Amino acid sequence: MLALKFNKVGLTILLVINFTSIIFSQTQDPTEIKWFRVGSLHSWFSAAGMEVETGRTGSALEQLDGLRWDAQFLRQDTEAAKALWIGTTNYFDRFLNQTIPHKVISIGTRIVDPIGMFIPVEFKMLGRFSSPTVIVDGETATENKVNDIVDEVSDTLKPDRMIISILNSTIGITMTRKLMAFSQQNHDNYFIHDYTFKNTGIYNVSGNVENKTLTDVYFFFQYRYAFGLEAYPLETTPP
Repeated sequence: MLALKFNKVGLTILLVINFTSIIFSQTQDPTEIKWFRVGSLHSWFSAAGMEVETGRTGSALEQLDGLRWDAQFLRQDTEAAKALWIGTTNYFDRFLNQTIPHKVISIGTRIVDPIGMFIPVEFKMLGRFSSPTVIVDGETATENKVNDIVDEVSDTLKPDRMIISILNSTIGITMTRKLMAFSQQNHDNYFIHDYTFKNTGIYNVSGNVENKTLTDVYFFFQYRYAFGLEAYPLETTPP
């Protein structure tokens, strides 16, 4: 778990885990996911802004899902749940029409934001190269899934894959999440997470702006892992 406090919002957090232009309307499906599969570590990421428990499968029998290493073997999942909570104090809540001492918005641990506290506006995969096409005896043998497809190719990109996820929120903080993965054999077993939080004042799907100073802002990150899925009974077929 990681909790951070800042009095004014405008920061970048860099997390390394082993194993501005803003679009003003909601154009992104929060249920969309994308995968990193270029190295020995594989995992999925959500347009909702965080990978909540059973957020991809929807099944309690598949609680462990993601962060697979070494991914060439089956049932190596170690990820159980992730969450992000953002809190502030002395907040005038426009929905309650009153100032409340504490305001918290969240993604997770088990709920994917049912009331729209986080508003996805962009979710795309960049690649330094496209996914390869494998031909065997003249037939295409590539297993390219929809959520593996590179949306933009740039040979100047430093990581081999980068997911960019931008979300506005009901308290006016815009989050830009950049996720990076590498295929080089000495650097293919970790991801880099880069978060930027900015007090843009954008608070709804329509892109309305309310300029407001936020006080005593906290960012709480949860990363919950478990023993590898291989240690559990084979109750379901691995995805």
